[in-house]
Amino acid sequence: MPASTTEYIRVRQVETGHELSVPRSHAETTGGYEVLDELAVDSAGRPLPPKYRTGLAETVARATGKRTGRGQRTTTPAAPAADSQPLTDGQQADTTKETA
Repeated sequence: MPASTTEYIRVRQVETGHELSVPRSHAETTGGYEVLDELAVDSAGRPLPPKYRTGLAETVARATGKRTGRGQRTTTPAAPAADSQPLTDGQQADTTKETA
C-alpha cells in the first residue's frame, strides 16, 4: 500500500475549540485554525479522530469522574452520608441513631 502524500497537521478551530487533523493545504487556505504542536496521524499514517469541545462532553466527564480531553481529572461531588438519607422503600433501620 503506497504511503499517503497528504501531510496532515493537528489544528484547533478558533471558533469552536474542536481539535482536528486536516491536510496542511486546507488549513493554510481556509483559515480560522490555530496550529497545534501535536501528532495529527496514527502509526499507520491515518488522521487521528477529532476531539470535540462541547458543554455536553464536559458535563459527562464531570459526572462520571473521567478525564476530559485535556488530561485534567474532574471530580464528582461527594454523596451525602447514608444516615442523612430517608429510607424510601418502607423498610426501617435495624439500629437507632443516638444523639449526643
